[in-house]
Amino acid sequence: MEPQHPLPGLDDAVDPLAPRLRSEVWVDPRTRPDFDEWVALFRREGEAPAPSESVGYDMTRMLLRDLLTAGGGVEAEFLRLRDALDAAQEETDALVGNSPELLAEPWPEFGVQTSALPLPDAHYAFWNQLTWVRSVADRVDRGYIPSRRERVGLLPAMAAGPRRDRVQRALDTYKQQTRDTREFANFLLHSGSIPGGGTPSAEIAHPQPSARKRPMAAAARSAWAIVPACSG
Repeated sequence: MEPQHPLPGLDDAVDPLAPRLRSEVWVDPRTRPDFDEWVALFRREGEAPAPSESVGYDMTRMLLRDLLTAGGGVEAEFLRLRDALDAAQEETDALVGNSPELLAEPWPEFGVQTSALPLPDAHYAFWNQLTWVRSVADRVDRGYIPSRRERVGLLPAMAAGPRRDRVQRALDTYKQQTRDTREFANFLLHSGSIPGGGTPSAEIAHPQPSARKRPMAAAARSAWAIVPACSG
C-alpha cells in the first residue's frame, strides 16, 4: 500500500500558520533560545535590528515546511525502495527462470543468493528513509545545544493551547511507532568500528517469527499524521 498524502496542497497546509495568526500560534520569539542568534544574523546581513515580530516571522515561517520536507522524504524514499525491490525481484525471477538447474536442488534455507542491478538503489533508499524518519521527529522537537535543556523546532515554538497539544500527541504517537527505526538511523549515521564515541549503544531486537512488523509505508503515514494536527 502506498502512503497517502493527507493534504490537498502545501499552501493550504501553511496558510493557517501565516503571519495573521502568529500571536495565536507562536510563543513570543524573545523567549526562544535562538532569538539572539537570529538578531545577530540580521546584523551580519547588514540589516538594522528588526522588531521582534519580524524576527519571529523569520524564525517560524519555515518550521512547518521543514516538517513537510522531511515527511516527503520518508514517502519519496519508500516509493524508491518499493520500485527498486520490484525491479530486483523481476530480474531475479528472470534469472531463476533461465536457470532451471537452480530449481532442481532442494531450495536453500535462505533462498537462492543472487545479485541484481537495482539492489544498490534499494540499499540507499532504505537507509535514506531511516534518516528521514528520524528527521521528522527532530524537526518537530529537538535539543538546542546538547549540554543545555532548551528545545527548538516546531513544537517548542508553538503557543500553549489545543493546537500545540494535538501536535504533542501526534509526536508522541509517531515516536512510539518509529522508535526502533530512529535508533537504527542513529546507528547508521554515527556507527563506528569500535563501540563508544559516536557509536550508539541502542539494541535493535530481531522480531520473533510470529511478530508482525509495521511496513515501511507506515512510517510515511505516521510522518504525515503530525501535519494536520498543526491546523484547526
